[in-house]
Amino acid sequence: MLARSVSPIHVIDDSDPLLGELAEVPAAPREIVDALATIPDPRKRRGVRHPLLEILVVAATAVLSGARSFSAIGD
Repeated sequence: MLARSVSPIHVIDDSDPLLGELAEVPAAPREIVDALATIPDPRKRRGVRHPLLEILVVAATAVLSGARSFSAIGD
């Protein structure tokens, strides 16, 4: 008898049509990422958890998707 998983994460179903659509989503244009990479990080090293470039790319993507506040970007 197989043990039942108690994980809240569901197993990915290969027949899910959304997976095919997500595979076709292009990466961020290299020019935008290169431009964001030139912005200096004003934060002190202590306490930095995420690289500034990653934060800027996620924030830019959220704004392009309709986010209009810091709270909306966080969501």
